[in-house]
Amino acid sequence: MIYKIQECEAQLATAQDKGEQIAAEGSVTDRNTIAEQLTSLKHQLSSLRRAVEQRKGEHENAAVEYQRLTVQLDELLDNMHKQEAVIKCRPLLQLPAESVEHERTKHKTLASEVKALLSATEELFGSVQPDATLPSTLQERMSEATYLRDTLPTELTARGNYLDEQLSLRSQYDVLFQRLSNWLDEAKLRMRPSSNGVDFESVEKDLKEHIVRF
Repeated sequence: MIYKIQECEAQLATAQDKGEQIAAEGSVTDRNTIAEQLTSLKHQLSSLRRAVEQRKGEHENAAVEYQRLTVQLDELLDNMHKQEAVIKCRPLLQLPAESVEHERTKHKTLASEVKALLSATEELFGSVQPDATLPSTLQERMSEATYLRDTLPTELTARGNYLDEQLSLRSQYDVLFQRLSNWLDEAKLRMRPSSNGVDFESVEKDLKEHIVRF
């Protein structure tokens, strides 16, 4: 468009030369008419050039802004995909409850990092005008970020519930194991022969306790 305007400006300059030649030989009315026509054309071309340059500037600014958004969004998506891989993977847990506690601490750190990513994503979305016409590649990236924004919290909660469940199972196991160990220790003591031989006076009592326990 700028090139076309430049062509028109060149043609206007030629027309001005021709008009001056005509005006020099014509009447006052002809000179005034030619001057008005040429002035009007010059004004229209100037207005059109300003409008085109303004629109060009707007497009250039939009392109710079879209590039900035693309760079920021790509960085966010890379981090979100990395966190997604961690969230979907269930950690290998050992039998002691302490190992689960360690993973739960790491999970809290992960949750904080994900929260910060989601907050940054919302802030980036908020910087985009609702009626803005975005390039298709940027629209695709924003759709992908929207999907991760909506799904990561649910997957993160499921991972936290898994760790809580594993901790509860191990705690129950530890209680049952300790209870059984205590019972076996007590049973071994009761089954141990007395150093004084058989206590006939307490045989009946011991027999009843033996039946109850065993």
